[in-house]
Amino acid sequence: MYSSPRPAQSDDKPAAGPKSAVSPESPSTGLSSQQATEAPCSNTPAEPASPTASQPVSTARTLPNEPRIRRVLRRYHKEMFPVGAPPLQVALSVFVGVFIGVLPTLGVALPLTWFATTVLKLPKGPAMVSSFVATPPTLFFFFYPLGYFAVGLPLLRPPRIDFDFLSAVGDLGLNNLAEAGGELWSSASEHVVAFMVGMMVVALITAVLCGALAFYVMIRRQQRPLDK
Repeated sequence: MYSSPRPAQSDDKPAAGPKSAVSPESPSTGLSSQQATEAPCSNTPAEPASPTASQPVSTARTLPNEPRIRRVLRRYHKEMFPVGAPPLQVALSVFVGVFIGVLPTLGVALPLTWFATTVLKLPKGPAMVSSFVATPPTLFFFFYPLGYFAVGLPLLRPPRIDFDFLSAVGDLGLNNLAEAGGELWSSASEHVVAFMVGMMVVALITAVLCGALAFYVMIRRQQRPLDK
């Protein structure tokens, strides 16, 4: 039996073409299926990042954990040797601070040092810090015995006394200077003069040595960038 031919497809229907090159993105990776297929699957571990900017950060984090004594010493070192200050000015300031500090000033060494550096127009930091070379332990156990027994007595040879002269000096203060100082002068004036002469010599020698050391340190700090 003769069957009627199937009608041809209309030309209006779009012909099936090749699949689009853009594939839907994968919901998990955000990449298209074609990109996920073409992406190489490598098991090579990632190279560690070069230590560039991370090192300064770690160093800065360790600074707060620095011992307190080191922070205090660094602060005093900066005050003692200020950056950019003339070496001679620093040396003279150290000389003034040590000289006044070693002398028996009865607890007013710091005000005298501040006044002297103000009058002489010297930096105050080196003088104030260096004056702490003379503390009560160093004065009564080193500088006073050195000036009295090693310098003053051999130079002037005062007559003997029947009491401890340095103990009497240690009892002196601003509150009893007029009374106790007058009694000490009346009973042992030659020893007072010997003690003051010896302390002047010791203070002068110590101040010269410390000032020369400060001058050397400042010169070395200025030459250090030139040596590199």
